[in-house]
This record gives sequence, C-alpha cells and structure tokens, in this order.
Amino acid sequence: MSEVFVSPMLWGGLIFGFLFGIVMQKSGFCMLAALSNMVLMHVVRHLHAWLAALLIAVPGTILLEYYGLVDIASVGFRQADTQLGGPILGGLIFGLGTVLAGGCASRTLIRSSEGDLGALVVFSCFTAAAMITLFGILAVPRAWLQAHTVVGPA
Repeated sequence: MSEVFVSPMLWGGLIFGFLFGIVMQKSGFCMLAALSNMVLMHVVRHLHAWLAALLIAVPGTILLEYYGLVDIASVGFRQADTQLGGPILGGLIFGLGTVLAGGCASRTLIRSSEGDLGALVVFSCFTAAAMITLFGILAVPRAWLQAHTVVGPA
C-alpha cells in the first residue's frame, strides 16, 4: 500500500494534471476552438497553445520513459500495426459529438467543474459512451472493426 504513495507516475500525474487543469481553465484550451478559430476567424492563438502542449507532451513522455519513470510500452499505445477503421470512424463520431457538444472532452470537463450542468450531462454521456464502446455492447463491433482494418505487420 505504501509503495503506491511513493510512485513517481502517481505523483507526476497528479502534479502535471493539476498544472494542466489550471492552464486549460485559464486559456480555454480546446482543439475544437483551435480549429474553428483558425478556419473561421483566421486566429491561430488557440492552435499555437495546442501545438505547444503537443511539443511539451511528446518529448516529456519520451524523457519519462527513457529515464525509466514510466513504462509506456506496457500500456498498448505503441504497436507495430495500425488499425484504420476504428480511428477513422471513431474520429468522425467524436468530432461530430464535439461540435454538437460545443467543445472537446477536455473543455467539457473544465466547464462541468466550473458548475455548467449542461457540460456535466455531456461529459457523463461521453464517459458512458466510452465505457459502452470499450466494455459494453459496442465492444464486439469495435474489436471486429479493429481486426479487419489492420495495416502493417499483424
């Protein structure tokens, strides 16, 4: 039990999650806002913030793995093959939901924590849909789609 409380991944996740939450809340960080502002108003401020976050997250993750603080290979994100059907279909559905909800999941989480009940309902539905897709009635079609749209060494 005590080794859980000294885990660098636990404390790193809590610290970085807290700091990222503050930045998200103050900046209105949202991928939908970044893209729509760029396309509709030709304002790239939010896109720059999103790219900066990406340029910090990727090298940061690589450094954490390099120094042995986290084991990224064990979580399944690094795979030799690529499934195309799930990400394409899921991305389209997620993008449509993001537009209908008025913001991405991270922005919806921030709005719900600020007391927006509509955002809380949207975030609850997002969470339920994710669980249904991973473990519920949509798990079988998701697994079939992943197995039948593999590109690379399967």
